[in-house]
Parts: sequence; structure tokens; C-alpha cells
Amino acid sequence: MTSSSEIFLRHNAWANLTLIDACKELPQSDLSATIDAVFGSVQDTLHHIIGNEASYLTLFGVQLEGAPAAGERFGGFAPLRELALRTGDALVEQARLLDAAQRLRGEFNGRAYDMPAALALAQAVHHGTDHRSQVASILTSRGIAAPELSVWAFAEGTHDLWV
Repeated sequence: MTSSSEIFLRHNAWANLTLIDACKELPQSDLSATIDAVFGSVQDTLHHIIGNEASYLTLFGVQLEGAPAAGERFGGFAPLRELALRTGDALVEQARLLDAAQRLRGEFNGRAYDMPAALALAQAVHHGTDHRSQVASILTSRGIAAPELSVWAFAEGTHDLWV
């Protein structure tokens, strides 16, 4: 049986790839566009989403080759999409392996943390959803139709909805 966490993270991975694919053919003027109250440009926000997913995976001891270093800028859609495939798969795998009692401990910015491991997976979903919405806002403000990224669209696209 597929856990709720796996479903959430499968949707997250699908939504990332769907948005990346929708944006990769846009002209640079649209990719560098931004609006008030969002993280940054389309390309920088997509880079930020996937880079942070790689960072969340390090909490589980998973180091992905090609993950951006702190301060590294968007390096193109091909490497971004490839990394998004790997972060998506790795996050789903962490959900499969998750033990409800598992805790993550360490230090971040000089402060110790001790949290349920599921919290890091929930953050990956929340973070991605929030920033994908910001990218969609930028696109629609420019008259570009954003792709449908709802859970319903995911379920329909993966044939998990209709009988």
C-alpha cells in the first residue's frame, strides 16, 4: 500500500517536472521575469525549489551529485530537470523507508535541531507548492498559461483517478 507521504511526494516530483517542462522553452525575457512578493525570477525560483530538495535529502544522509552549492545560480534546464528527477525519486524513497519514530538531529545556523523525519518531507512538499505557485503567478501576470499542477491533475495524468 502506498503511504500518504509517498503520494504527496510523488505529486511534488510530478509538479516540479511539469512546471520545468512548461518553462524550458520560454524566452529569456519570461524566465528572468519576476513580480513583487515572490522569491525571484522564474528560473531562479525553479533552481531554488530543486536545490532545496537536494538540501533536505542531506538531512537523511543522501548526497546527490550535481546538487547546487550554496549561492550557485541557475545552470540551465537540462541539468535542472535531471536533478529534479533524482530529488523526486529520492524523496519518494525516503517516504517509503520512513519509520514513524525516526528523528533527524543536527545543527543548522548554530542551532541544534531534533525533529521527526517526516517533518523534513512535509517541508519539501510545502516549499515546492509555495514556490511553484509563485512561478505560476509570474507566468500568468505575463499572459502565459501556467500548467495545471493540482493533485487532481496529477492523479488524472498518472491514471490514479478515473476507473
